[in-house]
Amino acid sequence: MLSLAGRSFLEIEESMSLRDDITSHRGRVEAVGEGGRFEVRLDSGLLISSGVDKAMRRWEVAIVAGDRVTVEFPEGSPDRARIVFRHLQA
Repeated sequence: MLSLAGRSFLEIEESMSLRDDITSHRGRVEAVGEGGRFEVRLDSGLLISSGVDKAMRRWEVAIVAGDRVTVEFPEGSPDRARIVFRHLQA
């Protein structure tokens, strides 16, 4: 269990930092699937299935086909991808 008592903000922030093996990629939503899954074509050309990050779900950010998004997933595991940001359309 994580104890935060007696720790400075900097120590807490460092312990909660992102893992090193998680990479961010930009792409475009190609299709909306069942169960909150999205088909995302990355800028590199790879097509992956992705879910939505819980912070985006909490704030009810709407994602539709054609949106530009940022996707995060562990290196070598694109099946565990999650959409973490929806970019504004220009």
